[in-house]
Amino acid sequence: MKRANGFIVSFLLLVLLIVSCTNLLDLQNSSSSVTPGKNIESPNIGTLIYVPAGSFQRDGTETNVSVITKPYYLGKFQITRQQFKDVMGMDPSNTSYSSGMDDPVQYVN
Repeated sequence: MKRANGFIVSFLLLVLLIVSCTNLLDLQNSSSSVTPGKNIESPNIGTLIYVPAGSFQRDGTETNVSVITKPYYLGKFQITRQQFKDVMGMDPSNTSYSSGMDDPVQYVN
């Protein structure tokens, strides 16, 4: 049963990602063009922060460098239970230790 639930959650996350990307593409193809370096607003997710390509050092170790090869957008805030439910139609969170629908969604990767 755990394996089936994991598969379902993974599948739902994939659908959420596809829906979010579709909305992002709709925003990019709309009359208000997206300029690289500018944040955008998504109707389902909220503010998306532009992350440019480049490299950065993760800590004090000189060899510990991460490289971002393509720019992308990252949600400014965590996805709430309500946002996840609005898009996916269900909420996988454990309600026994969640205080409401404005909490971050749980049990998703």
